[in-house]
Amino acid sequence: MNDPLAELEHRLRRLQPCTVTSGLNARVGRTIARQRRVRQMLRVIAVAACLGLAAMLLRHPRSNIHPVSAPWVSGSLSAGPTWLNYQQAWHTSPAALDDLLDEHARIYLPGQSHSDTAYRSSL
Repeated sequence: MNDPLAELEHRLRRLQPCTVTSGLNARVGRTIARQRRVRQMLRVIAVAACLGLAAMLLRHPRSNIHPVSAPWVSGSLSAGPTWLNYQQAWHTSPAALDDLLDEHARIYLPGQSHSDTAYRSSL
């Protein structure tokens, strides 16, 4: 009885690799060169994007979320409804922000009841 694996191994031993033609060699070379150019271009684009992002971040740093003293602002926190005024009041306490909002409502919306108790009693 013949062993089927032995017959397969015998056939595999007799196989010889094909000779590489110059056309096949040229096609493989062009493909490899094209892939290298694409990879190189992607690297250049990635480096340029990273440098652009770094330049943007260094040029426009994130603002500090902690309250800052603002010597250029004259007057008290009730000078006007600005983001800085609200931010400083919030960092002082939520009650300070509520008081500032009530004060601005009295100044900029006259003739209306703006107290917190009036609002709650209307509910």
